[in-house]
Amino acid sequence: MGETTTLTIRIDETLKAELEQAAKAADQSVTDYVVRAVKLRMAPQCPQCGRTEQPVGGAAFSQQYLDFISRAKAEHFAFTVTVLEGTERRAYWGQLRYNVPQNEGMLVMMIKSAQVPIPRSLVTGWAEDDSEGGYFQRLLGLGYADGNAWVLRAAGLRKR
Repeated sequence: MGETTTLTIRIDETLKAELEQAAKAADQSVTDYVVRAVKLRMAPQCPQCGRTEQPVGGAAFSQQYLDFISRAKAEHFAFTVTVLEGTERRAYWGQLRYNVPQNEGMLVMMIKSAQVPIPRSLVTGWAEDDSEGGYFQRLLGLGYADGNAWVLRAAGLRKR
């Protein structure tokens, strides 16, 4: 992170407890969680969808992510990716788009016949999945929004 300095802020006790709980759930320190949130909020955003292509760090810029994408490219398996878009937790299930670069600012997935670019700065997690999307379905059951349904509606395709 380079040189750091201390920032002292005053917030409501309830909000502080919620912040600490959210950071713990994300397996991050409160400082890392707040810095990431501030960077995301300050990054230039698309006026139509609110997404940003500016890398702000996070899960999809780790070596583990790059290793996973390399393996997905070589083995052609289905996988689930989770994102945080604004305040909405969303899950997508599909395969990697193999003939495009995956080491830049976007993760490009194929969901049915729809090509879906997802800014890597939004990615919070990923996992290999089975051919029926079992892990994806469990995430939906836990309250994640169905990214596939959103994509397929936008593309004029039916949900799987």
